[in-house]
Parts: sequence; C-alpha cells; structure tokens
Amino acid sequence: MTIEHSWTIIEQRLASEFPAAAATLNAGASMEKIKTLEHVIGQPLPKDFVASLMRHDGQRQSDLEGSELLNFNRLLTVDEMIHDWKQCAELFEGFGEIEWLQPKRIKNLTWNTGWLRFSDFQNDGFVLDLDPTEQGIVGQIFFRPNSENQTQTWADSFSGFLARLAALYESKTYELEQGCPYVHIPIG
Repeated sequence: MTIEHSWTIIEQRLASEFPAAAATLNAGASMEKIKTLEHVIGQPLPKDFVASLMRHDGQRQSDLEGSELLNFNRLLTVDEMIHDWKQCAELFEGFGEIEWLQPKRIKNLTWNTGWLRFSDFQNDGFVLDLDPTEQGIVGQIFFRPNSENQTQTWADSFSGFLARLAALYESKTYELEQGCPYVHIPIG
C-alpha cells in the first residue's frame, strides 16, 4: 500500500470517526524543513517517511479527547522531532549497551542517534530506526516506551507502519480508550 493510499484511508476514517484527531493533522512539511532534519540527524530519511512528512507535518497538540492517532500518541512535527532528537542525543551521550537485552533487530542501547522518534505520548513513542542490527532493516519501526527497552519491531518500513495503521482503522480492530484508538503493542 502506498503512503498516499494509506493516508487517504486514515484521513477518511479520522474525519468520520475521530474528527478531533482529523482536525489536528498539519499540512505537509516543506522540503527545506525535511532537509534540515536530515542535516541535524546526519543521514538521509527513507523516501516513504519523506513522502509522509510532505503530506502531514505531524499533528497539533490538543486537549480534546480522541485527538491522538493511536494509543494516545500524537505525530510529532519536523521541528519537534529535531528538538527531541537533539535532547536525546545530549541526554544519553556515552550510555553503553544494555547487557541483559539481546534483541534481534534493534540495537540494545538506551538511545541511539540512528533513532528518530516521530510520535509522542508521555515520552513513549514510535521510532524510525536508521541504525538497526545486522538482522534489522534500515527504516524499520518500533515502539519505544520510556520505561522499558523494546525488542520487537512494529513494521519493516514507514510504509508498512502506515499501511498497518490504515488497516486497523479500516477493519476497526482496535479498542477505544478515552476516545482514542488503542491496540496492544508487545514490548518483548
């Protein structure tokens, strides 16, 4: 499924079932902003992620119930991703490997400058992995809670992530928690 097709499904479902969330979607980011993000993180972004940013530059913050995209997570804007990445790079500089954690596809680090968090709920969020293990795939997506380390990916690419989200909305295979679509995300 293409980024455009996934977004069309998501936008339609949000408009009909979660209008508070639909109202928070921003217009697309400029190529200039996206290039700034790539410069800050020191590497190019996957084309599917860029295409999504050009469609929607995250979501505006809202206190309205049901305004989040999934699991109370709001999509971050390019500026928020830059701020978050810089903050994490500074905060976790020098942290080594987590010896007890042995993931297959995600590096066993507290934080990695090859990770770009693109959603947020109380510092939990989905992460674009640009520096996976040898068994991983550049551009894979995983959920990073702030209290535990993730060992499983959610999708092999941002296209896969968005297609999975579109399928959840289309099939209504989610629970509602405080007006927000919610799915169980296994951590390890």
